[in-house]
Amino acid sequence: MAFKFAFNLKKNDLMKNQILLIGIGVALLCIWFAYNRIYKKTMSQMRQISGTISNENQKLEVAKRLEDLQAGLNKYKGIFPKEADTSWLTEKVSSMAAASGLEVKALNPGPVVQVTDFKYAKINISVSGRFNELGDFVSKVENSKEFMKINSLSFKKNGERLDADIAVATYFWKTGS
Repeated sequence: MAFKFAFNLKKNDLMKNQILLIGIGVALLCIWFAYNRIYKKTMSQMRQISGTISNENQKLEVAKRLEDLQAGLNKYKGIFPKEADTSWLTEKVSSMAAASGLEVKALNPGPVVQVTDFKYAKINISVSGRFNELGDFVSKVENSKEFMKINSLSFKKNGERLDADIAVATYFWKTGS
């Protein structure tokens, strides 16, 4: 009887061990299923959403930079002439040269040229005067409230005076802007 009891005890331990192993197997199977079917899928979706958020943030930054650039451009819109008429430029350059004490020998307006969002015009002026008068003229052009700039300047000595050829340029807003 003692032997039978010991055998039954071993049989009960074996069944407990089998149930424990089956329980561990089921638990591992559940963990494997949760990892492969739920966790991996969720992580894939999270990576995709994270990538989408990153792309949208980049687009937002570009939009903000474009908005800032447009605001900066609008600040300068007032200094550009609205119409591509060079008569005011001819008059302005001529009066600046005279006010600087330069003798205007020739004044040749160039054509208005379309360049992307702007139109560009250039005037060539030939003048004669002293060095300081020429410097005064260049300063007046470059510091004018209108948007003008010196594109080129060449001069040669002619006795006490300098003969200079100067290209003055300005830009216009494109019609319809």
